[in-house]
Amino acid sequence: MRFFAARNVMYALNCYIAAMLALAVAFYFDLPNPYWAALTVYVTSQPLSAVVGAVWGRAFYRLLGTASALVIAILIIPNLVDTPFLMVFSIGGWVAICTYLSLLDRSPRSYAFMLAGYTTALVGLPVVADPSRIFDIALARTEEVAIGVLCAAMVQTLLFPRHAGGMLRNRLRAALEEMRKLIANSLGSGVPLPDASARRRRMAVDLGEIHALSDNLRFENATAGDSAAHMRALETHLVEILPLLAAVEELVSDLRGQGLPSGRALRVVEEVHAWVLSDGEPDPAHAARLLDACRSAAPPLGTDASWTEIITADLLAQLEGLVTAWQRSLALSDSLESPKAPTFVLIPQGCDLPRKLHLDRGMAAYTGIAAGVAVTATGVFAMTIGWSQGAIAVGITAAASMVLAVADDPAPAQRMLAGLTLVAVPVAAAYQLAVFPLLDGFAMLAFALFPILMLTGLLLATPRLAMPGLGFGLASQALISLQPSARGDLVTVVNVGVAVVIGALFALCVTRLIRVVPPELAVRRILRAGWRDIAGLAVGIRPLQRNAWVSVMLDREGLVQPRLARAMQEGRALGADVLGDLRIGIHVIALRAAAGEVMGSERSPLECLLAELGAYFDALGRGHESTLPPRLLRRIDESIRSMLGVPRSSSHDQAIVASVGLRRNLFPSAPAFRPQEANA
Repeated sequence: MRFFAARNVMYALNCYIAAMLALAVAFYFDLPNPYWAALTVYVTSQPLSAVVGAVWGRAFYRLLGTASALVIAILIIPNLVDTPFLMVFSIGGWVAICTYLSLLDRSPRSYAFMLAGYTTALVGLPVVADPSRIFDIALARTEEVAIGVLCAAMVQTLLFPRHAGGMLRNRLRAALEEMRKLIANSLGSGVPLPDASARRRRMAVDLGEIHALSDNLRFENATAGDSAAHMRALETHLVEILPLLAAVEELVSDLRGQGLPSGRALRVVEEVHAWVLSDGEPDPAHAARLLDACRSAAPPLGTDASWTEIITADLLAQLEGLVTAWQRSLALSDSLESPKAPTFVLIPQGCDLPRKLHLDRGMAAYTGIAAGVAVTATGVFAMTIGWSQGAIAVGITAAASMVLAVADDPAPAQRMLAGLTLVAVPVAAAYQLAVFPLLDGFAMLAFALFPILMLTGLLLATPRLAMPGLGFGLASQALISLQPSARGDLVTVVNVGVAVVIGALFALCVTRLIRVVPPELAVRRILRAGWRDIAGLAVGIRPLQRNAWVSVMLDREGLVQPRLARAMQEGRALGADVLGDLRIGIHVIALRAAAGEVMGSERSPLECLLAELGAYFDALGRGHESTLPPRLLRRIDESIRSMLGVPRSSSHDQAIVASVGLRRNLFPSAPAFRPQEANA
């Protein structure tokens, strides 16, 4: 994006106007540190999420986090001021807990936990010399932050607003069209997409971004109610379709490879393909006819069923799910475009609920401990040398550790923060010593601040410069330190600048020593989490509904892809097939459900297969290198044979389809299944 693009300029103007409004209000009420109000504007209005809902959400959670931090500061500082080392350890522990909670809550709510952690150190520790002032300072800081967040939210809402609802509609519309192409490609007609596999992985990432954007809907009145619920439901159905694509593509390819181009099942495939590519209105009757065609074309599976008949039944079962999900997606999309149209649909129960996401409790705890260690080390260092500005350094260490905690390697950003502070020191000194003494009145102050605040806004609005812009903006505004009466001098500016640099360096040193997570380790942890989940699904100790499993695995795919790209940039090639594991998990869920319904001797092969799967994936999840045991293929074939020998039912079909799916995913090169073989 160009630096002076119209959107960048509008964003920078919005931030400047909001910052000036916040400063004016803070000065009017004679608050001690008005610069906190202006600084809060830039933190709340970060451009990559500068939609109205996101700004109001960040405003709400910033207020909540700040208030919580100040309550904790009031509880800790006065009571432990006589035992300074214990006080520092307590604040380090609080930062660790808040970091842990912020990483486990992957919603806008995590912002409240993050603010609660580092604001305690930033605000509480500088008053250690006079703890009697803690309540007054806490109250003033809350007021300054409240002014900043409210001014930011109001200006972003009134001037050049960007609504989450509108952006989400556009993203969903684009995702629907991309999904249409992917479905058509999977059905195997026309010119195939050369990069279909990569596009499916990209779609998983896109759906994760759509989910993150949809979290802001609750803070926008314009998208409240049915519209927001329908957007959630459409996202859910698109998530449901994605794992079907590779399975359908492989099955269609296999059937065409059998030399049956005019087979009844393939005619159904062609009908579904034509329906998906049609741009007409959603037609429930047409979808119902296609579902009937899928069911009527399914061959009866008896003890003498051929492998072709078995995979045909599998394909038609997958097509049923695809047609159902695509029809609901079309109807939901149409209702979003025309809410009063007759196609406005009711949402299936549970489809509008938030998605289940991947959580890594171990890494969250480890990151929290690293942040706590960094804060404690900075505090102990400051107390040991009797450094008066050490409290500022501790606060900066907490902020630098927590704000960047989500990154696998926060070190480059922390190093950048220290470097940008060195740049901000002469800028702040120039303002404090040369510019401010010449000013008379708020209008001149606003004029004088225009260059630096507009530069900060333009940097923030340019994606590749956003992180340097945030670091420069925070450092420069903190060092300029606007207050009702000018009291800056070069020594103070330099001392504060040194404290900021030292704080960032402590965060950097601890990060480099114990916190950096190589991309291969991050990918391996995500893969092992999926394998452990599959093991739990197989043995029944971790029950998940299909939609919850699909959601969490697509989220893992979205987390893995950028790490794979980073590893490739660093010259390392990593292998990961999260979507393949997703399909395996779907089959395990179906097999577990079928095993619960089948009675008698037919259940034993299913239970043996599930136990074998559980043992294999449990070993993978524990980090043991394990090759697929040949007996697992025999267990799968035994499961298929046992189901072919019982009267047809829903559980019968479910177990066969699931077993066939496992065979194809785990043993793609195995010889075709032969039902007449004796059980091994």
